[in-house]
Amino acid sequence: MSDLHPTTSADAAPQTGPQPTPQPSLAARLIKGSSSRIIAQIMPLFVNLALTPFVITSLGRSGYGLWLVLSSLTHLLGHFDGGIGRSAQHFFTLLAGKDDRASNTRLLISLSAAVIVVSAVLLVPALAFAGQLAAFFQTPPQLQDDATFLLQVLLLLVATSLLRNLFAAVLHAYERFTLTSMSSLASYTGYAIGMVWALSSGLGLRGIAYAFIAQHVIATLVIVPPTLRHLSRQGLGLVTRERFLEVARVSWRIQIAGTLTVAAMQAPLLIMGRMQPVQVADFGPGSTFAQQLKLIPMNGVVPIQAMLGRSVGAKGAAATLGEARTLQRTWVRAVTGWCVVGAPAAYVGVNIWLPLEGHLAGQVAAVMLVAQWLSLLPQVLLQWQLLQGRPNFEMWGSGVTAVVLVASSLLLIPQFGALGAAAAAVLGYLVGLAMLLFVSRSLPVPAPSLLGDIPWWQSVLSGTLSLGLVAAMSHLITQGYLPDGGVGLLLCGAAASPALALFVVTTWGPRRVWDLVRTRISPRSGRDEG
Repeated sequence: MSDLHPTTSADAAPQTGPQPTPQPSLAARLIKGSSSRIIAQIMPLFVNLALTPFVITSLGRSGYGLWLVLSSLTHLLGHFDGGIGRSAQHFFTLLAGKDDRASNTRLLISLSAAVIVVSAVLLVPALAFAGQLAAFFQTPPQLQDDATFLLQVLLLLVATSLLRNLFAAVLHAYERFTLTSMSSLASYTGYAIGMVWALSSGLGLRGIAYAFIAQHVIATLVIVPPTLRHLSRQGLGLVTRERFLEVARVSWRIQIAGTLTVAAMQAPLLIMGRMQPVQVADFGPGSTFAQQLKLIPMNGVVPIQAMLGRSVGAKGAAATLGEARTLQRTWVRAVTGWCVVGAPAAYVGVNIWLPLEGHLAGQVAAVMLVAQWLSLLPQVLLQWQLLQGRPNFEMWGSGVTAVVLVASSLLLIPQFGALGAAAAAVLGYLVGLAMLLFVSRSLPVPAPSLLGDIPWWQSVLSGTLSLGLVAAMSHLITQGYLPDGGVGLLLCGAAASPALALFVVTTWGPRRVWDLVRTRISPRSGRDEG
């Protein structure tokens, strides 16, 4: 078996030479890795809160809906990299467990060449037909030229992003999350400044393209140079044919799984853009807000992948099962609390935030957050399956999700519009989760079912409290005692915070909560408790 792929045996080679420096606890490493990424995630969230009403007003309902559709389309195309991006993170992490920098260098060079080839094959035709793609989504004639230019720029930036993400994967493999967080903060600052300038200058969709260019240039300058210290001159060259085929066997399955996952995420908006374009402006912000709330806990996935991957690379899957069990229990509890408290806040807060009539956007946000919770639950399980050489499990689960979601969207959107699209997402992710739980029982080293880790009664109690608190805050805002808009949305989030605190205390207990806080202050004091 290749040294790139881990064994699932509990037997590990005896260690010789100097013993490694003791690692901080799982809790300390997870908190440290996640917190820096969450800080970088919060800034874009706040910027979006401030910018979205401004963008809607500046572009108009049609222009804003078109921008959402084009962004979703390019986001979907950005995942057609042959599965190279995610498989790179997987293999870089395993090699980092052995500190094999020469092999990491060869792999980085080889995968960069592969990304260039794949990007050329996929993006050149899309660039050639950018105008036709823009027209397909019922672009108004006066916006056709600017929409085509924006789409062309986004397609070119997709290729550069795929290359930059390979360098970021090397940093993540060595748990250097602060650098990528700095990149996110710096690049998004450039994007926000560019957006304000472009829309204030009346440049519309063309100006948004310039803002994206600035964002990507800044991110590349921050990410690429620090990666070089984790590479080696001895690794200059390409991997062997056998190594490349090994990576390819994992990559194509990851590609299919990733494409199906992103298709499931983007399909409702794209179908709405074709079948119910008038409701895109309601569905888009509500769905995007739920996605933004999902991305905050998702910042913990890469640290979890790095921790498990380095451990499996060093000592095998069986010896890492206890760590996987602890991380899964912590993860399921955390994302459940986040979503059950966040759904009521999203429903009320989004309606207060956006300058749209009715309550449809808030309803979409709340229902879509339920769908996102279902997609969050198996994230540790997905990493565990991949580390045992079973990327096909995720592929099957994603396939089931995409088929059910798209079929349900086509049936429900004509009848129920945006709410039908949100309901289709819930149904698709629910069936996909059931599929993943079923196939995971055949893993060489199975993990316990995650359903037993869901704190059910704490969720009901905290969700009910969140709804009551946010409803009271909504009353104060609508009566004019407190401001609405972005500030009103933040106030709704603040109103729900006691419910989140209640969930944390009733789930982990006061002593464990204090231990986690103390762990963040002094990482070496953490303990590996679930």
